[in-house]
Amino acid sequence: MSRHFGDPTTAATTALAPVEELQLVQTDAIADVRAGLPVRAAITVRPADSIDRDRVVGHGVTSHVRSVSVTAVLPVPLLAGSFYLLVFDRAALDLVPTLARCDRVLMLDEGEFEVRWRFLQPVVLAAAGEPQP
Repeated sequence: MSRHFGDPTTAATTALAPVEELQLVQTDAIADVRAGLPVRAAITVRPADSIDRDRVVGHGVTSHVRSVSVTAVLPVPLLAGSFYLLVFDRAALDLVPTLARCDRVLMLDEGEFEVRWRFLQPVVLAAAGEPQP
């Protein structure tokens, strides 16, 4: 059985393609982290389901906001993977109520949990003192 390996230059280029793609992803991730804002704003967490939106799941304070995610500290744990409607204190953080999926919950202390949500669509973060479009 004979195998044809082809041009070694093409094989090397093909082998490096995943590495180059990973480098691009890492560069984007680093840029995204740098684009975040350390913001302390009140947040109210409600279920994403329109039938349950009058119910409040919890209140907390944001610690970091990026165009794709927000992190906050709450007194109750949330279920990772669940969808929520996040309502922000517009005086401190000018973002409209936004749908997001909880993707991380860490217990910091008894009755203190750090929760991160990923927005379903990226949000526009206004510079300090500028209203959101």
